[in-house]
Amino acid sequence: AGAAGRNQMVKLMIVKALTANGGFTSDAINALNYAMAMGAEISSNSWGGLSESLALQTAIQVAMEAGHLFVSAAGNDNRNADDSPFYPCVYPHVLCVAASDDQDQFAFFSNYGQESVELVAP
Repeated sequence: AGAAGRNQMVKLMIVKALTANGGFTSDAINALNYAMAMGAEISSNSWGGLSESLALQTAIQVAMEAGHLFVSAAGNDNRNADDSPFYPCVYPHVLCVAASDDQDQFAFFSNYGQESVELVAP
């Protein structure tokens, strides 16, 4: 259940926006803006929370309009993100990913949502 491979044309950029104690929305926006300025076409964001931010939503919208794909974790609270929004997963134009387990089933802890979650992956 899965595949491994490599592509010699892929470049990875690690951008740290949070510490072990968390961080601020402005840190996430700065990280996204930096990645965009450095030419990143995709960002994988395994963070989020229950607070909505117009500034973050705007930064993601600007990135999307520039051709950037913003991927977000659905969250790990075992709740319906359609009813109890998890940000930035529920913002428009965000590819929201829920977690699967080692049997390719929906992970018991993962958030879910018929409208907000686009796919499930390990």
